[in-house]
Amino acid sequence: MSKRPIGLDRSMWRPPPRRPIGGGRLPSFVIAGLPKCGTTALAAYLQVHPDVFVVPEKEIHFFDRKFDQGLDWYRSCFTGTKTERAVGEATPTYVVEDETVTRMATTLPDARIILVLRDPIARARSHYWWIRGAATYERRSFEEAVRDEMRRESETTQQYYGYLEGGCYLTYLKRLEMFYPSSATLVVLAEDLKRDAGSEFARVCRFLEVDDSVRPSNLGAPINTSFRRRSDRLHYVMMRSRAYQWLPMAYKIEQWNREPVTYEPLDEDLLRDLSSWFRPHNEALSQHLGRDLTQIWS
Repeated sequence: MSKRPIGLDRSMWRPPPRRPIGGGRLPSFVIAGLPKCGTTALAAYLQVHPDVFVVPEKEIHFFDRKFDQGLDWYRSCFTGTKTERAVGEATPTYVVEDETVTRMATTLPDARIILVLRDPIARARSHYWWIRGAATYERRSFEEAVRDEMRRESETTQQYYGYLEGGCYLTYLKRLEMFYPSSATLVVLAEDLKRDAGSEFARVCRFLEVDDSVRPSNLGAPINTSFRRRSDRLHYVMMRSRAYQWLPMAYKIEQWNREPVTYEPLDEDLLRDLSSWFRPHNEALSQHLGRDLTQIWS
């Protein structure tokens, strides 16, 4: 399995805002994975809970991209905490690499870790369209991209994003379980959070030992949906000029430049091939979790 990060490369991420160094509590929980599975939504729901503090800036990437900035910098991300019982952050790529999980476990040995999982075919499509929306150099169709990955023809090129690899969830779960006991890890299915948001959110709250009767006003709302850009050139100019650092209207312009993506139906042959490709991974995960995921996922 590839060791390349699953997601966007470093150059695509907005620079974090400047913060005073020092202070802040280390997190008691981390939503550590996985990309395009619903980590943003769960973090947004938890932000509304009065007993929970979640860093407003999603995806701090301390353990995988900014570890050299030091623990004081990481603490500074949590300076807004007050008396909340649970303090956390959400970075959906932390479980992708052994080194990252090792760093997280060494720094936060007593933390509780949440993984959000989703139908891997739906995740792959969402990941693809996210890349298409954020990276102007992915020009293959979804079918071309995933068939390339099945054949491993693009693994040595820059156009390898782990659309399928990102859905091999048991690999990541086992990696996490090497460092954290089962009592400290929670698997949340995006489908459960959508089907019965109240019950699933309450289960998350009980795991974090906060009031499970709270129902956030945004609970169940879709967040961080895939998009395409009206103008790739406008986005390119804004990135090159670092407009997000000096232009107050930059984020409004970026939102205007995005339009929702409506997925076309999957070709039946492609759907069959993807289902076949994921079947052994899903069956192994089902056995590991003690839950038949074949009744939930494609």
